[in-house]
Amino acid sequence: MVLMSRGVLMSRLRSIRLVVSDTDGVLSRGITLDEEGRKIQTFCEKDPTKICAVRDAGVRFVMISGFDCGAARSRARHLGVYFHSRKELSADGSDPLEFLERTYGVSRNHILYIGDDWQDLWWMRRVGVSAVPADAEEICRLQANIVATRRGGEGAAADILTTLLDAKGLLDPLLNDYINDTPK
Repeated sequence: MVLMSRGVLMSRLRSIRLVVSDTDGVLSRGITLDEEGRKIQTFCEKDPTKICAVRDAGVRFVMISGFDCGAARSRARHLGVYFHSRKELSADGSDPLEFLERTYGVSRNHILYIGDDWQDLWWMRRVGVSAVPADAEEICRLQANIVATRRGGEGAAADILTTLLDAKGLLDPLLNDYINDTPK
């Protein structure tokens, strides 16, 4: 894990305006192919509450994937967040972070990137804060600012987003709402 003081990390997290998360191995356990070659993904049900809380707090959330999988696009639509395939992000041959900066009006220093594998290392080295699930590749864990306590597809994103909400001073008010408000 890339060492920085808790104070510096919390300060960087307070400035985050966009979360970009790899889908396969972070939000899902990966992709299964059925006998006809169709992609099937299973998503963790611990993540949506935190993704929506971050979204509702004004932090945009983008899911990305090396696969242009209908299940991931559908999940993004269901959560009211954005989805891009990696191919879309660099279709014109440019830096994919420049695409995100232009599209979402945010500089890379204000991006939290969540990844788990070698293809995520490039991103992790160029954003404000990087995070990984507990079962990410070792080199990714060594490069990350945050290592979740849970595995990808099993609540890792929820762990990381809870830390983000806490840094922004939003966690306690949200929890109080869940404790004190009538369930909807």
